[in-house]
Order: sequence, then structure tokens, then C-alpha cells
Amino acid sequence: MEDFKTWYFQFPVVSRSFITAVVAVTVVASLIYSPLPYYMYLDFQKLKNFQIWRIFTNFFFLGTFGPNIIWDLVYLYFATTRLDSLFTDRQVDEQLWLYIVVMTFLSIAGLIFSTPFLCSTLLFAFIYIWCKRQPFETVQFFFGLKFKSGYFPYILMGLHLILGQSIISDLIGVAAGHGYVFFKYIYPVSSGKDFLRTPRFFTSFVNKYISKTQAHNYQNPNNQQQNNQGQQGFNFRQFQGQGVRIG
Repeated sequence: MEDFKTWYFQFPVVSRSFITAVVAVTVVASLIYSPLPYYMYLDFQKLKNFQIWRIFTNFFFLGTFGPNIIWDLVYLYFATTRLDSLFTDRQVDEQLWLYIVVMTFLSIAGLIFSTPFLCSTLLFAFIYIWCKRQPFETVQFFFGLKFKSGYFPYILMGLHLILGQSIISDLIGVAAGHGYVFFKYIYPVSSGKDFLRTPRFFTSFVNKYISKTQAHNYQNPNNQQQNNQGQQGFNFRQFQGQGVRIG
């Protein structure tokens, strides 16, 4: 139990809370209360009836127990930990603000494209952002196939096409991730304007009420590995072997 506690609290508070919420919803919807997703999905008519929580709750349903759930959870772990690697343990406000900005964009897109659940789309956006910020990491995929992380989102979409899946949610994730990267890192360089800058009031709130929940002995293991990942590469071994659904 102590080992699990140590492993669990190695995650920063933002991703730890998100992973916990997704896993909890998966367990409850699968074993305890199957109608739960009905109260979480994104729908314009429901929003008009002041069920505002659906703007965010739709991101916490990844699916119920089934043949693909293990791979979905590994995908959840991979996407969130890769995003973690872009932030230090003192940037809780920046990381949480990214979640809010990307979720807001995806909720608008979800209403336009009538997409009730956007968890996998959010994870795809996380991967896209990581790949754009760290485009030269080595990713090891199926059967030892290696490539630079900058190509990873497109390889995932190609895999989804081969498996006969729709890539609409992937494209929405790409749009959200690219929009964030552009307005956060590219546009400010040329214009001097950062439209996605974390508001001061939000930083103050997070530092006062959320950052203190970070484990005192927390050190982001991804940050410690960043310096040597460019040489050693990142092994995406969770998805080697048989063809499986990712995202």
C-alpha cells in the first residue's frame, strides 16, 4: 500500500486529479451506476437547461470496461505524463490553465460537431502539444518502429484509419493543440501579445488553494529525464506488439 501511495503521489496535482477522476468515472459507470455518463455528456440542449457542468464533465468519461479499456488507460497515462514533462513542479497554475483553455476550445468544437465525450480528443491534444514542444524525442512504437515525436500525432491518425476508426476527434484534438501552441508560443514572439497568459488572479488562487496540495517530496520524474531523453529516446513500449486501439 505504501508503494502505491508513493507511486500515486509522484504525479503533479493537476494530472493526478485528472487521472483519478477518469478512472473513478470508469469504475463507477462500469460496476456501480451505468447511467452516470448520461449526466456527463456534452449537449447544447442540456446546456440551455443550465446543466453547465457538462462543459467539463464530458472530459472525464473515457469508456467502460471492455476489450480496449486497458489500452485506453495506458493512453491516458502516456498523454498526461508527457504533458507533465513540459512543466516544473512550481508551474501548477500554468498547467491547470492549459487544461482549462484546451477544454474550453474542445467544448466549443464538441458542440459544433455534436461530439458528446471529448476525453480521447483532449488526450490527443495533449500529445500534439508535447510533440510540438519536444519534436525530436525518439518514440518506439509497434514492433520496434522508431520515429521522432514530431510525427507521432500523424502516425496515430494513420493507425486509426487503418483500424477503420474515424479521425474526426483526432483532427479536433490537433486543432486545439495547434491553436494553443500557436497563441502561447509562436504568436507572442512576433506580436509581443500573449493572449493565453495565465491571469494573475488565477495564479494567486492556485498558489493559495491548489499548489499546497502538491506532495512535499514531489519531483517530476519527467523533468529529470528530459536532459537525456534526446540521446536515449523515449520508449513507448506500452503499445508494442499486437495492433490495439489507441485513444
